[in-house]
Amino acid sequence: KQVGTESGVPIHRKLIEKGKPAYEMRDYPFVLFPVGSYTTKEYQQSLAASPLGIYQQAPVTTEKGQVVHEIAVAGSFIASPAHGIIQIEDAELIKGNAPIDAIRIKVAGISSYDDSAERKILDVVEQLYQLGDFQIDIVAGASPETMNMDVESIGMVKQQWTSLGAATTISEGWTLSNFIITALFIIVGGLYMLNRILFWRETRQEESELLFDIGWSKRHITQFYLIEIGLLTFAAVTISLCIIGGLISAHFLDIESLFFFISSTLLFLIILIARITIPIKNKLKIQQGAPGKTMLLRNIYYYRKFIGITFLQLAMVTFLVIFIITSIFATMELTGKTNLGEFINSSIYFILLLVVLVSIGLTMITVFESNSSFLTLRNTELRILKDIGWARKDIQLLCMKESAIWTFLGILLGASASLGILVILFDIKPVMFIISIVIVVIIYCIVLCLTYIVTFFQTNKI
Repeated sequence: KQVGTESGVPIHRKLIEKGKPAYEMRDYPFVLFPVGSYTTKEYQQSLAASPLGIYQQAPVTTEKGQVVHEIAVAGSFIASPAHGIIQIEDAELIKGNAPIDAIRIKVAGISSYDDSAERKILDVVEQLYQLGDFQIDIVAGASPETMNMDVESIGMVKQQWTSLGAATTISEGWTLSNFIITALFIIVGGLYMLNRILFWRETRQEESELLFDIGWSKRHITQFYLIEIGLLTFAAVTISLCIIGGLISAHFLDIESLFFFISSTLLFLIILIARITIPIKNKLKIQQGAPGKTMLLRNIYYYRKFIGITFLQLAMVTFLVIFIITSIFATMELTGKTNLGEFINSSIYFILLLVVLVSIGLTMITVFESNSSFLTLRNTELRILKDIGWARKDIQLLCMKESAIWTFLGILLGASASLGILVILFDIKPVMFIISIVIVVIIYCIVLCLTYIVTFFQTNKI
């Protein structure tokens, strides 16, 4: 708000005049001794810019991008930054016995802003409070924030203000989200592994019995499968290591990711070997489905063992995709107000997008493989339906209806759980609900398309 004018220049700060004009004074209260100029050029690599923004300020601009410059008149909207150095003795002559308004303290032994650094800074602050009644502002982790301001006589301008605690806000905003995303992605990967092993064991059952009938011992059959799985795992691990190495070189991942991958691989091998070496005891038995239900529901109930893991994986992926996309909007709105927040968000955006794409791709592969293996196991049943007079299109329609029901329920479960968690953690806006509905529709359409393709080709083999 404009408070007046000075020499025709708008003034936005109240001025308190002190002293007298020089021509009216005989004894000056202080004398300045100019000693020349100074430069920091040789120290540019070791000096840090002030976090308070009082040096080398970012320019103030209008809505059209025109730079608004400071002027020499006191009280103007843009203050002129400090451009000189004064001796402490001269400052005492001007301001009295307490010439220092503020000092900057750098805490040693900090290379990055994390929890340990924050604790160390707080320890120093506590020690300073014990020394005296000081006003202490923690500027570590601060970041400029662009503010839109309506300045009287100038109009709308954009000016950067320092936002204290920006790093803490960003860290708190992303830590919980990243933890949930990581946990969900691990669950999705684990469900894919279990689902793949389940169908692999079931579809290879007849082959195992044939090998046993021609004289192979169970030990040799197990060794044969272990060698087969070992070669596939070796190829997969090699490709994964190359990809992870590339991401580490590009600084998208840190070296700790490699140790996490190795640990996950070892856990995968242990589970895989355990599942392969344990003999299959539960064969597909002919039994009555859910009583008093339609044929669709009876079939779903009867084959629940084979669709259960895929059902959970669909739910988890829907949960994951909706959570990532919605939390990106919510967290970016919370943390993206500062320059540091914008930088962090743009850096992490690629990784989160990659997680979404990999999760969707993994689920699509699972749906494709599960439907293919599932229909292979039902080959005898489908042949019987064809022999008793069912048309091929009727068999396809039956399989499509079954898949449409349980896949929709899985996707709906994941979407409901995701929205429930998001409502608790974030301030969800209506547009985010619309985005969630669009995601559900897209995932469901992709699943139905894949199901139709698999069903069409599998039923044509009957």
